[in-house]
Amino acid sequence: MRREILRNPTLRGKFTRRGALWRGRSITSDMVKRKAGPIAHDILIMAAGLSKAGRGKTLASFNGCSLGVARFSTHPLWEGHLVSDEFQQVFEGQLDLTLLTEGGPVEATLRPGSVPVVPRGVWHSTRPRGSVTMLFMSDADGTEVSDKKDPRV
Repeated sequence: MRREILRNPTLRGKFTRRGALWRGRSITSDMVKRKAGPIAHDILIMAAGLSKAGRGKTLASFNGCSLGVARFSTHPLWEGHLVSDEFQQVFEGQLDLTLLTEGGPVEATLRPGSVPVVPRGVWHSTRPRGSVTMLFMSDADGTEVSDKKDPRV
């Protein structure tokens, strides 16, 4: 791949100026079309500038979903994503995640490194144990929030 880049005059100088293959990352066809490098976000630095009471910050759009970072110490009782699944990755802190499934509530404690995927249409609650920093990805347009004891009713 590196030889192809060095031989191609359109790509030479565009993708090799910061090191071979952008420090080991593969070059995607989208990057070649844009003739630009990847945008790298440092999640912990981004989160440090967020309020613990905020809902987070969108970093990018990915396949029609919002990719963002959140830092929080409180959270609405229930949240549901009716259009897409929600991907989460915990970076700092711990939280209890409850999913309201047809078979009853399913609970898990998430720690740094945990990567849950909440299925589309499943109401869930994230209750932080102190301050939590996490990455999330979901379709923001289909998100609903509820303070009801059971949002399915």
